Amino acid sequence: MNWNLGINFHSVDAVLFNPQDLNEEDVKAVIDGDKFHTYLIGKRKKLFFIECTTNDENFNFSTFYSLTELHEKKMIRIQHDKALVIHSYNNGLYNITFRGETLEVKDLLVINNFFYTPETAHTLDVNSKLPSDLEIMYIGQAFGKNGSRKIDDRLANHEKLLQVALSIVNSTSTDEILIIGLTMDVNDLATLFVSSVDNLEPLTLEAMLDLQKRAQMRLSDNQALTVFEASMIRYFQPHYNTEYKGTFPKFGVESYNELYKTKFDYCAFTIDTNKIGMRIYSKAVPERRYTHYQHFPLTTKDEKNSFFDYLLSLSENSNHEANEGQK
Repeated sequence: MNWNLGINFHSVDAVLFNPQDLNEEDVKAVIDGDKFHTYLIGKRKKLFFIECTTNDENFNFSTFYSLTELHEKKMIRIQHDKALVIHSYNNGLYNITFRGETLEVKDLLVINNFFYTPETAHTLDVNSKLPSDLEIMYIGQAFGKNGSRKIDDRLANHEKLLQVALSIVNSTSTDEILIIGLTMDVNDLATLFVSSVDNLEPLTLEAMLDLQKRAQMRLSDNQALTVFEASMIRYFQPHYNTEYKGTFPKFGVESYNELYKTKFDYCAFTIDTNKIGMRIYSKAVPERRYTHYQHFPLTTKDEKNSFFDYLLSLSENSNHEANEGQK
């Protein structure tokens, strides 16, 4: 009887903010309170507010526009609950009344909430486009050794963030830059998923002891974080990343020695952005999803050397099948 032992990485928390928010006290408080291990820099079309009309008996309607590359206006009219009234927009904040209470709310939160509902999140066509969707341009590691480095320290003088920002601003003034901070679940990195892949023969004592021995293996926090970051880079292939895009994991590289000393049969990772109500995608992964998941076999060194190539082939096959189905 063959038993599979897996190592699983998954995000357990996500936060969304603008680069300029790093200086704000509420954002600093969130960063100080949580370990956001990785960050994703992305871009999407900026929405500009026009008006909110309240003359319908059942709903209110808010009108926005985005700009095309030729700076032509693309109008977007959104129907929403009468309990929400948008009065004005200024300097990244919407002045709104919601259920009788007047508030100032950040623009990214208003936009995401317009297009996200838990009931429909998993029934949306992944090839459809929402104004809230974010294209991932760069992925980096935010959490330093012993928790000494946080995401604001990492981004404060980060050349990649500056590079992404300047590139977007130079190419078009119609986009906005947003940052997602992700927390990786370290405690569950060695969760066991045990299954019989051959038959239902009784589990022997020898097999059980072997499984127990293999299950005791762990990756250090730093190695686990590197694998989580590298797996996302290999998957999304962000435009501004260079490391890991085509070389991770490579046997013999000191950075990955721990991974090759394990006896895990598979590796899997999950990224969940439901909490921030925004789907993410990239040019390499055009499916716009709130949850991205991949499973990779890790049986031999050769398979370990190529499990992210395997992931990419799965993605390419999926895209090909989807394109064939649309013909």
